[in-house]
Amino acid sequence: MKTFRYFLGASTIIMMMVAGCSSNESGDRTREHSQEEAVETHKNISTDLNDGIEKVLTALEELQQSTTNKKNIQSSAENLDEYWDVIEKQVEEQYPKDYVDIEKSLYPLLYEAKKEQQDIPKIQQLIEETKNKITTFQHKITAS
Repeated sequence: MKTFRYFLGASTIIMMMVAGCSSNESGDRTREHSQEEAVETHKNISTDLNDGIEKVLTALEELQQSTTNKKNIQSSAENLDEYWDVIEKQVEEQYPKDYVDIEKSLYPLLYEAKKEQQDIPKIQQLIEETKNKITTFQHKITAS
């Protein structure tokens, strides 16, 4: 009977040791899985941001093409404003310097384009500045 108790005790200890050793592997797998999820999330965020930037650039192109009609300018400016709003917070949080740089030409552009008495040459200049800044920003985030 004593032998059986020793055998049972030893078996229990061995099983606990084996379980302890394998739980470390599980922890490693969990860490690896978490890292993979973080990378995947970063890729999704970058993709969403890149898609948003594409929409902003498209809206800038539309605005540039509509500089002959005042109502079209205002409508295109509204679209541009809406597309920028979608990604604005993300850009501001993740890329604050780029955000400030882009806003220095984007907000004056939106203001000028929504006015009743528009300065078309100024709008065209601001469109070019904003397009250049956003394109540069797009290249920056695509490279990272």
